[in-house]
Amino acid sequence: MSHSQLHRKLHALVGYSPNKFIRMVRLAKAKEILSITNESIAMSGGFSDPACFAQVFKQEMDCTPQEWRTRQSHLPGAQM
Repeated sequence: MSHSQLHRKLHALVGYSPNKFIRMVRLAKAKEILSITNESIAMSGGFSDPACFAQVFKQEMDCTPQEWRTRQSHLPGAQM
C-alpha cells in the first residue's frame, strides 16, 4: 500500500492522519500507564525521549503528565 493510499484510507476510517493516529494510540497507552503507576512512562508509552513525550502530552492534553496524574488521583474511585 502506498503512502497516499494509507493516508486516504486511515483518514476515511478514523478521521486522522497516520501520524496523528499513532500519536493518539501512544498517548492513550501513556494515560493508562500513568493511571496505574508512579514510574516514568515515556519509554513504555512508545516515546524514545521523555522530553518529547512531555511536550506532546502537554500539547494534546493541555497539562503535563504529572498534572494529569494528580488530577486523576483526586477523582472518586481512583486507584494508585
